[in-house]
Amino acid sequence: MNLLRFLLILLLVPAAACSPNSLDGSIGDFLALDFDRVKLKKQDNFLVAEYIRDTLRGAEKVCKISVDTSSLDLPDGGSYQIEEDAFESNVELQRTTFELDGFPEIDMGRLRFEYIDFKGGGGVDADFLVVFVDSHTLRGLFAGDIQDVSF
Repeated sequence: MNLLRFLLILLLVPAAACSPNSLDGSIGDFLALDFDRVKLKKQDNFLVAEYIRDTLRGAEKVCKISVDTSSLDLPDGGSYQIEEDAFESNVELQRTTFELDGFPEIDMGRLRFEYIDFKGGGGVDADFLVVFVDSHTLRGLFAGDIQDVSF
């Protein structure tokens, strides 16, 4: 079963390379994935990408991906990939909307940095793919400057 999901990841990865910031996947069949902007920030050892939708009630985080970089050997301006056990232990996915609809439990995932300079004001260009235990998928791309909001 894991081989089938791994093959699914390999098949879906090339489809994700189309725009600087995007979210899609089969999870979109029952969770709205539209967003207005992406906020990239560094909070101490965490890289956080927030896909934000502005509504009349306020801002919603359609998707928030947090990466604990403390145990990762990120390059200063190069590529890097997180998958398997490293993904499970270093990457967290959240959703905060007024409907209180959350993501299902994650089965497996992969986060690939085409470029990352994890310094305040540095940049990032990354894509990720998550397969949930119910076999739905979520793909995302994020790119831009990282705002340092560390304390």
